Order: sequence, then structure tokens, then C-alpha cells
Amino acid sequence: MKVSALLASLEMCSPASTLPKEPIIMLVRPVTISDSEQWIELRCLLWPEASSSADVTRYFQKGMPVPGITLVAESPGGMLGGFAELSVRREYVEGATTTPVAYLEGLFVLPSLRKKGVARQLIEAAEVWAMEQGCAELASDTELSNEASISLHQACGFTEVERAVAFIKRL
Repeated sequence: MKVSALLASLEMCSPASTLPKEPIIMLVRPVTISDSEQWIELRCLLWPEASSSADVTRYFQKGMPVPGITLVAESPGGMLGGFAELSVRREYVEGATTTPVAYLEGLFVLPSLRKKGVARQLIEAAEVWAMEQGCAELASDTELSNEASISLHQACGFTEVERAVAFIKRL
């Protein structure tokens, strides 16, 4: 079953107003090559213009430019409901006081599974992985307009350290 089918089945059998309020327990584990199709679908939902199967292929060929891992949240039925992509950065990271720093490069949970503890489970697993890599800090970023992500980060114990506006001038 594809991610889109899982999303459709969740929405069809449980309107948003009747979805359970209690957390859903997912199996959080490293992504495997057999997850490729679902992972690509989830990445495309987060990064529609940037995601491609080439990124996933490169990941499994160990072509990542920096050490990292992708964690996935798997439902009891075997479907992926979200992912967290992590790296270890050794260069400057805003607000960090140590190096290396684990960096949450991307975090995504299907809309039908949000506010059910899935993102928190992914972040908690990311923290364990970060400590295993010798990191004392986990950093992340989000767009200024993404209030849901800002609230999630704060609820999970992140401290806001900077707000930025990026510029570019075409020459």
C-alpha cells in the first residue's frame, strides 16, 4: 500500500473530528531500501520541488556528503507515516555551543497523523541517535511562517535562537 492510499484510508474511515486524541504509537526505526517508494512519496509531500528518487538512491549508495540517518515512523500495518532526516554538522550552527551538532534536516508527518505524538517520537529517536554520534545538541530550523513547526519544536524542548531573512541578488 502506498502512502497516498494510507492517507486516503485514514481520512475516509476517520474524519478529522473523530480521530483519536491520544498518541499513536509508531515503530521508529532507520529507513531501509524496502521503504524507498514510501519514503520518496513522503519527501515529495515535504519538498515537492526538490525531492527525487535520485536522492534516495544516493542515500542507499552511501553517497551522503555528511554522516547522517533517516528515521521513519512505521504504523502497525507497515505503512510509513513520517520521517526525520538527520545529519552531523561540524561547521557553524546558529546557537550551538558545541561541535559536532546533530541537525534535523527535515521532519515530516502525514497530516492525518499530526498532533498524535508521531513527530515527538521521531524527535526523541533523533536525540538518541545524536547522543550516539557524540553530539550534545540537536539543532533544527523552519520557515518563519511555519507556526505549527515552531510550536512543535518548542513543545519538544527546542529553544529559538535566531530568526533570519535570506537574500540573494542575481548578477
